[in-house]
Amino acid sequence: MKLKALLVMFVMHISLAAAQPVELFYSQLTLAADSVQMAVPVIPSGAAQASGGAQGVKSVGTALMLSLLLPGTGEYYAGETTQARFFWGVEIAAWGALLFNNSYYNSLRSDYQAWAGVHAGVSASGKDDQYWIDIGKFDDIYAFNEKRLQDRRPERLYDPARYAWQWDTRDNRLTYDLKRLKASAIKDRRLIYASVILLNHLVSAVNSIRLVRAQNNRLTRRVDYRLFVDSPGNAPSVTLGLVARF
Repeated sequence: MKLKALLVMFVMHISLAAAQPVELFYSQLTLAADSVQMAVPVIPSGAAQASGGAQGVKSVGTALMLSLLLPGTGEYYAGETTQARFFWGVEIAAWGALLFNNSYYNSLRSDYQAWAGVHAGVSASGKDDQYWIDIGKFDDIYAFNEKRLQDRRPERLYDPARYAWQWDTRDNRLTYDLKRLKASAIKDRRLIYASVILLNHLVSAVNSIRLVRAQNNRLTRRVDYRLFVDSPGNAPSVTLGLVARF
């Protein structure tokens, strides 16, 4: 009998011990739910803090205009100083090459015109580019005009009073023509340097747009979270939810 009594008391003790954690768990859950409900109005302020990062968003239009005006400034505006220096370097080099090329061409042109003045008696005043080409192909103005008449192109005749030339030797005429052709080749390089400048502006503009958009995406791609508590009616249960938007 004593053994049975001890067994009954032991089972009752276990039952009471098992019941207590349930009551404590329910009490803790209710307390936690109450505390969460009180904290819910405060949590949306975190969203305002996250949205505050949008203050660093930059204008795509501003970056575009800056790069079109001066390549590299759009990249600098976007915070990419290394890329900005690259475009600045290309711009400086291209403009420097263009200016040097123009100066070199002017020097070569003055040289072949001076050569024609000494060896063909040509005055440089009032002469167009076609004239300088023609005098390198014929020994004198009369040979040129005769050829134009044979070709039935009288509109291309030169007035001997204003456009006369007479080469002293054929070799000097050929030397002149080589000088002029060299100057013409140098002149044509201007198109290359001008194209590099234009391309640098366009590439910088597109690149600055890409950089600003990427930066803006990084600033706005932050987690926007909402914590909500739902207690359906008078049911003794609480639903907690966390919504994250990227």
